[in-house]
Amino acid sequence: MSNLKNKFISFEGVEGVGKSTQVQLFVKYLHQQGIKAKFTREPGGTVIAEQLRQIVLNAKDEAIHQSTELLLMFAARAQHLHNFILPTIKAGNTVVCDRFIDSTYAYQGGGRKMQAQHIQNLEGIINIALPQLTILLVTDNLQECLQRAQKVSCQSDRIEAEKLDFFNRVQQNFLERAHNYPERIKVINADADKLSVQNEINLAVKSHAFN
Repeated sequence: MSNLKNKFISFEGVEGVGKSTQVQLFVKYLHQQGIKAKFTREPGGTVIAEQLRQIVLNAKDEAIHQSTELLLMFAARAQHLHNFILPTIKAGNTVVCDRFIDSTYAYQGGGRKMQAQHIQNLEGIINIALPQLTILLVTDNLQECLQRAQKVSCQSDRIEAEKLDFFNRVQQNFLERAHNYPERIKVINADADKLSVQNEINLAVKSHAFN
């Protein structure tokens, strides 16, 4: 398990797919293996990034233009990456992140139909560091997952409140990125029971050739 030290691993997937649960189980698994691991999330992860998260997800007094949403996501990511993720890895920890850059392509690119080139330009500005491994949880029962997420959340945020078509585009974009970057993104079917999904994730991690 020494190959899991000082790594950057992200988890992706649509709402209700069980991603956050699996992230926590995976961090616990790393701890059991003697790996120092830190959990974080996007948008968020630092004080300023968490404040930006609240603006992006919960703004009620004024409509947020999709360009504003994209810029806020990257502003939060710049803080998160340079003030938490990279220093934490340098200090000898593995960072496990609930969402990262692939979510921006999926939600703002796929869901909002924004041009991928705009997202790529912002990647360059903040000098993005990609995860060495991304676990993508997918489902064949998208509507059921969204209903599950709504039950868990007392009040849907701006993105959770989107329609089914939006999330279909999101998951399709995730799958396209997995097809384009198979060396980094590993697709796991999340429709099985929690333990089976967890085992599939652990197997995928063990077999991954980290650089």
